[in-house]
Amino acid sequence: MKSLPSILLTGLAIFALYSCGNEQKSPKENPLKNLEKEVMAIHDEAMPMNSSLIRTAEDLKSMMAADSINTVDRAAEINQTIEALESAEEAMMSWMNTYRVPAKADENEKKAYLEAEKEKISKVKIQMETALKKGEELKASLNSQ
Repeated sequence: MKSLPSILLTGLAIFALYSCGNEQKSPKENPLKNLEKEVMAIHDEAMPMNSSLIRTAEDLKSMMAADSINTVDRAAEINQTIEALESAEEAMMSWMNTYRVPAKADENEKKAYLEAEKEKISKVKIQMETALKKGEELKASLNSQ
């Protein structure tokens, strides 16, 4: 009977040592995976704006075609806004077409790539938000005339 407690104690000690010595990072703790998730989260926030960018640009083009614009300055403003909307949509498409985490790169190279891509997609998101806000404000202004 005296050996049972000592066996349990020895087994517990071995388990504790084994557990401490073999700590592995879970996927939640992997900095590269977390950084990649951050990049994709920004993309996922911005992507739904694409349809609004396209719709707003089309609405502004229809307003121009309806000949309801009576000044050259207003027409120029509409054209600039349409260009900004289309450029923002194209920026997202371009980013998506070029985003590829290099498979054969080391951790430092992947980290640098992901940080650069996070910066790029953040700028694309801001570009999309800015163009969409301007387009919606301009549409509202034209509709109220």
